[in-house]
Order: sequence, then structure tokens, then C-alpha cells
Amino acid sequence: KKNKKTNSKIEAAVQLLQSHFDHIDTTEAIELLPPNTPLHQLLPFMQSVLQQNTRARRNDQVVKELLTGEQRRLQVNRTELAKESLKIETSRQCPVCKNRLGESVFAAYPNGVIVHYRCMKDKYTCPVTGTVFS
Repeated sequence: KKNKKTNSKIEAAVQLLQSHFDHIDTTEAIELLPPNTPLHQLLPFMQSVLQQNTRARRNDQVVKELLTGEQRRLQVNRTELAKESLKIETSRQCPVCKNRLGESVFAAYPNGVIVHYRCMKDKYTCPVTGTVFS
């Protein structure tokens, strides 16, 4: 009678493990089971855990590859941007305030307009042409 009761408790525990395998610490759960728990009863639980781990690893690999690709793309963009340079003569005039740019801090717009940084009202809108950049 005691053996039958123990077996039904083990079956209930294994059923619980099977139902909630994704929320249970596998190692801790197995350590809590009695030593006489038949291994064949744990097979469905262990298969579910292994499948979940495999899925998670595969998803992590996909995310890693996507992030690596994005990092490479950003490095290429950064390299291309670093190649762009401006040569500004100190005698060049700011088209907004009409003062010499000299060695002041300046802003350059994609359309080639260069103004004093203080003359820049909106970094997305050229103060000379009104062109909006995004």
C-alpha cells in the first residue's frame, strides 16, 4: 500500500514537471525526486527540457548573427562618414550672420551649407535654403 502511494506521488510529481518544465529548475527538481524514481518516467520531461534548451540556443545564435551584421553595417557607415571631410578656409563667410567663420565651431548641412554653430537654429533644417533633412 505504501509503495503504491509513493508511486502515485512520484507519478504526480513527474506529471507536474512535465506540465511546467519551462518554469522549473531542472537540476533542483531532479534532486528533489526520490532515488527510486524510474528513469523512463522522466523521459518526456527531459525531452521537453532539451527541446526548449535547443530552441533557446538557436534563437540566441540568430540574435547574435543579427547583431553582428548590424555592428558590421554600422562600422561601414562610420568608416564612410569618417572619409567625408570639409576643408574650410578661415576667411569663409557664414551665410547667416555674414561674419567670417575663422576658427569657430561650425555646422555643416548635407547640401554643403556651412554656418557658425550658434547660427544653426535647427540641426535638421538648413538656415539658408530651408531644406529639411531627416
